[in-house]
Amino acid sequence: PVIAGMLPPGTAVRNQTAPRRRQTAPQGVGKPPVAPDAARDVEVEKRRTQSLKAPETPTLRVARLGDESPSRSDESFSSSDKRSRRGRRSRSKQSVPLFKTSNFNKQNKDFAQLLRTQQIAAHEGPIWTMQFSRNGDFLATAGQDSMICLWVVLAFGTNSRSGGTNDDKSQTSTESAGRSSDLYMERTPIRRFAGHRADVSGLSWSKNNFILSASVDKTVRLWHPDSDVCLHVFGHTDSVTTVTFHPFDETKFITGSIDGFLRLWSISPEAKELEVAHVEDIVTTSNINRDGKTAIVGTYGGRCKFYSLTNEVGEWSLRHTTQLEVRSRRGKNVKAKKITGFTFVPHGDEFLVTSNDSRIRLYRNDDKTLVCKFFGHQNLRSSLFGTFSADGRFLISGSEDRQIYVWDVNSGCEKKMSYGAFQPHDNSDIGAAMFAPPLGCDGVGDKPSDTNSIIILSCSFSGEIAVFQSL
Repeated sequence: PVIAGMLPPGTAVRNQTAPRRRQTAPQGVGKPPVAPDAARDVEVEKRRTQSLKAPETPTLRVARLGDESPSRSDESFSSSDKRSRRGRRSRSKQSVPLFKTSNFNKQNKDFAQLLRTQQIAAHEGPIWTMQFSRNGDFLATAGQDSMICLWVVLAFGTNSRSGGTNDDKSQTSTESAGRSSDLYMERTPIRRFAGHRADVSGLSWSKNNFILSASVDKTVRLWHPDSDVCLHVFGHTDSVTTVTFHPFDETKFITGSIDGFLRLWSISPEAKELEVAHVEDIVTTSNINRDGKTAIVGTYGGRCKFYSLTNEVGEWSLRHTTQLEVRSRRGKNVKAKKITGFTFVPHGDEFLVTSNDSRIRLYRNDDKTLVCKFFGHQNLRSSLFGTFSADGRFLISGSEDRQIYVWDVNSGCEKKMSYGAFQPHDNSDIGAAMFAPPLGCDGVGDKPSDTNSIIILSCSFSGEIAVFQSL
């Protein structure tokens, strides 16, 4: 790699291939006696209230390792205790499907059940961000404790990602319990990068496994799995909210910060700031188009701004080209809200924009026209954003109601869309949710999704990482 010289002497850089449930009181306890007439009135009022309730969000029953059968799982993940009790009563009759569409289309059986294969206590405090390396060999997590944890993905199904020991592979095989695919990570990270003095707000991987971390401490730091030490510190004038490596040239990256500036940086041959652009608003998120020519910046005021990364003679620059205001034409979302994330459609010419009006919008890349909107989740204050599965068939996002929502993109948008939700963590908010990349990926997503091999990861405000597999 071009920036291999930044590692400590004697360190060889290689393209890594990695070796309380809520308690309910018994009926009648703590409640005053009710007269027979009053009891009838209460029952009538209860039925009338239930008939006026809005349709419930589809819930997903999650089995756990050690259960005799998925259908005998002792816990139903849902945001309502009443729905959980109803789910337990009906579990012996049939499984609860994830996808219950608004037009009552019951033919979609994708993600009917999920098995939680692993829970890891990863951080002390909330996890704000997690990112897989482009080849899928590593997972990086970071959050409020200012630490960056690096995890090795040992196996995906029957294939090992690393040269692990026979004991490791045996343990993985035992936990897989005959399933067709299983993501397995060591419970202890191989690296704990320390150096930041405040929350880590963003992570970005290069094609050769260098990693950048953005922090509220006004710095961006460069790391690599082969070294414990920070390779370089890039200072800023205010808290850094986002960082993005260039998709092809790993010596270049962009950052955005609260001071309203977008910066283009060079790592090699000299670590320095190349260009600065005033965005005129707090920068909340960023990304770079797959062709490497355009940077997209999201702002607190709900605008997407586009910048060309090269000028007419091919030199590096930041030139503002156009902008897009993300809002609805009418209703409560007519005012634009904070942009929380961008995601590009795998092998497509569209991109997703997630914003704090509880909407995920799909736009065309060429003319910036709106294709469709996805909704059902809650995202009014957080930095959650939606991402695709490897083939673009499914969309996933965390929600402020402590559930993960999954949409079937092929089912259509808005009133025709098919989606469902489940609660991945016990009594904790979600920091991020994503699909795991398939084995041997290149960071683009070049393999179709087999529903039975899809892995979902979620991190929480309690510092936990949870791994789920579709059955």
